[in-house]
Amino acid sequence: MGISVIVPVYNVQPYLHRCVDSVLAQTYTDWELILVDDGSPDGCPMICDEYAAKDNRIRVIHKENGGLSDARNCGLDIATGDFVMFLDSDDYIHHNMLMTMYRLCVDEGADIVQCAYVRGTSDVFPVIEERVSHSRFDGCSILGSPKQQVILCAKLYRRTLWEGIRMPVGLIHEDEATTWRLYYRSRCVVVVDTPYYYYYKNPYGIMGREARRFSPVFVKCYEERISFFHQQGEHQLALLSSWRFCLPLMYIYLRGSLTEDEEERVYRLLRKHIPLFANCRQVPLAHRVVFV
Repeated sequence: MGISVIVPVYNVQPYLHRCVDSVLAQTYTDWELILVDDGSPDGCPMICDEYAAKDNRIRVIHKENGGLSDARNCGLDIATGDFVMFLDSDDYIHHNMLMTMYRLCVDEGADIVQCAYVRGTSDVFPVIEERVSHSRFDGCSILGSPKQQVILCAKLYRRTLWEGIRMPVGLIHEDEATTWRLYYRSRCVVVVDTPYYYYYKNPYGIMGREARRFSPVFVKCYEERISFFHQQGEHQLALLSSWRFCLPLMYIYLRGSLTEDEEERVYRLLRKHIPLFANCRQVPLAHRVVFV
């Protein structure tokens, strides 16, 4: 089996057909699609079953609601593909995505192949120019590059990379808690600049409702990451993690939507972490100038 595509499904009836149809339209056909019905209260469970009845490559799990991470973990537990990909059920993908990324995984011996993504609300995938060029990194160098992406989607992973790694259940920042671990474990990461993944800006989704807020969980994720690298003797990666931590902190601070207590905490975190990477040459000069 080539690729397992894992789709957590919850309350996305208006978007689910578009998502699944984008997998069915792939030029690469050696895939299994795992639809994880996370106790969805709408018509999604029936839609999932209807697709499974029409195509034996589609598998459905019906489970009690446990959240996004729990649904993704359940899909991982039963995946049989040599590679896995996560696709959110209100998003969709270009018809050449799996073919391009699978070939790069095989040809380059990559553990992760990552593509660019487009955010938007249109129902029509934008016309894109498929670029042939790509960049190679190892697990450490990608963590020091602006090319790293925190989101778990828009990537194809070698399934063995996930041995012993699962997403923390009950957190809305599961990406920040997980992606860096997969990067660090990888021998080879290939980055393609073509935006094969369409990230739908669903105003009713988790990212639309909650992720714009300042979250102590987000802070904990990065503090654990920084602490891990120090414990491993990877002090440069710890400095670079402080840089990546400060980017969203600065954004939410400048946005001006914090409470007085949140603003004070974010300010203290910025004061603590900015001096750590201010002289780090691996941090882009523009970022060092802005932060300092």
